[in-house]
Amino acid sequence: GLRLVARRLADGKSADAIEAGKWSLVNFWATWCAPCREELRDFLVTMGREIEARGGRFATIAIEDDETLEQARTFLRSIDMPDASALHLATDEVDRAIDARLGFGGSLPYTLLVSPKGEVVWKQGTKLEKAELEAVFTQYLGVASLH
Repeated sequence: GLRLVARRLADGKSADAIEAGKWSLVNFWATWCAPCREELRDFLVTMGREIEARGGRFATIAIEDDETLEQARTFLRSIDMPDASALHLATDEVDRAIDARLGFGGSLPYTLLVSPKGEVVWKQGTKLEKAELEAVFTQYLGVASLH
């Protein structure tokens, strides 16, 4: 199956962004990327919590080097991102850590949904609108609205 191992921003421990047997919503972002910060703040945290409340997995992966990690931590705390969802990879680890099947080409933001069988069923390489993500949830998770 698909695996994606990163490190938690809170304590540096390894953590799986994709959980086998669960719907996993994964978002790649960086502190320098304004649209990334906007979608996280505006609706991704809330909808991520919702997917987790329904037994799924939500992970944000900050692509940051050591000097910007604290900035990433501070921002995610300010929007109440749960520690278990706040992960990071260093820029030079991206190629090695990210399975080609995830389709990540390096542009941010990048968000994808992995099915419980480990298949990428949806992905988007530009800034999301809340309604778009709600439509994806409805289509794949059978959930009319996630608020």
